[in-house]
Amino acid sequence: MKEKKIGEPGYLNQNCWLVKNLNYPPYKRCRYCEIKFHNCLFLKYQIISTLLIILFLSLSFLIKEKIFELMIVSVFTFVIVYGYFFNKTTDELIKNNFLLKKAKDDLEKINKELEDEVEKRTKDIVALSQIKTEFLRIVNHQLRTPVSIVKSMLSMIIEGSIKEKEIKGYLNEIYSSVERLESILDDLLTAQELVGTKPTLNLSFCNLEELILKVMEKFSVSAQQKNLSLSFEKEGQLPKLILLDEDKVEKILKKLIDNAIFYTEKGEIKIKTQLVKKDKKEFIQIFVKDTGIGITDDDKKHLFKIFSRGKEAEKIHPSGSGLGLYIVNEYVKLHKGKIEVESEGRNKGTTFIVNLPVITQI
Repeated sequence: MKEKKIGEPGYLNQNCWLVKNLNYPPYKRCRYCEIKFHNCLFLKYQIISTLLIILFLSLSFLIKEKIFELMIVSVFTFVIVYGYFFNKTTDELIKNNFLLKKAKDDLEKINKELEDEVEKRTKDIVALSQIKTEFLRIVNHQLRTPVSIVKSMLSMIIEGSIKEKEIKGYLNEIYSSVERLESILDDLLTAQELVGTKPTLNLSFCNLEELILKVMEKFSVSAQQKNLSLSFEKEGQLPKLILLDEDKVEKILKKLIDNAIFYTEKGEIKIKTQLVKKDKKEFIQIFVKDTGIGITDDDKKHLFKIFSRGKEAEKIHPSGSGLGLYIVNEYVKLHKGKIEVESEGRNKGTTFIVNLPVITQI
């Protein structure tokens, strides 16, 4: 049974000895009261009235006079009449005090909520301002760079200053720049969507192993060009079909594998999956491990924040957007999952671990 709050019918003041023992409020005013029994105004009035009556009754036995009998009747009448009006006044007084206190508490609560909301809105405005600044920086620098490359190479081809046998190489460079431009625009639009509103998941049953192998196939040429080994290892049996947003999980895998290849000069990229249990729930862990530049403990603190990048990554790839891992983290959180990063430090490789909850039925 839900406990009644002060002011509600049936409220029991647990501070009051009388109410606790009776297990019901003896007067209407008791529903507005939370003071202890010995502090009750009406109790004090009753005690004083009783003492006066006892005193005058005792005196009446000692003094046998008519005038005194009239005084006793007057006192009784006064106590009864005064008690009636005192009782009504006390009811109104306690009720009004309660309502006044409640109004004050509500006003303080509203003020606190308004202060919190103003503070939150202020932080949001500052954050959005910072995002806008970073957005303009990225647009100015990163979009302009591939556009300039494409423009200058096309200009050279049109002018005929490139030998015919070299044109294919230039066209490949142009294609790579256009792909990079497309990737940056996609990241910017995705980040804007994630910052502005929380997107929903388009859930469907998916074979995760097949999805991983499909994504790896797309990066096989990039890995070969850098003489990197790209392999997949499955530890244990995974559920054949699990419920997830295939498009978003594909983007998670693409960004993690792309980063691993880009920041690894020699060695290998290993993708591994395993099924684990945490807090009585099943999770699929996807490991993306490389032997690249590694991540320092200081960089780990800011790694998944929007526009944040590791110091070593900025040196190697100064035109990076700092949006990839932010998008990955947000997509993982949308799936009620978690992403972790492990690295022993600079030039000691990095392992990203994506934990996705296993849902096999709706």
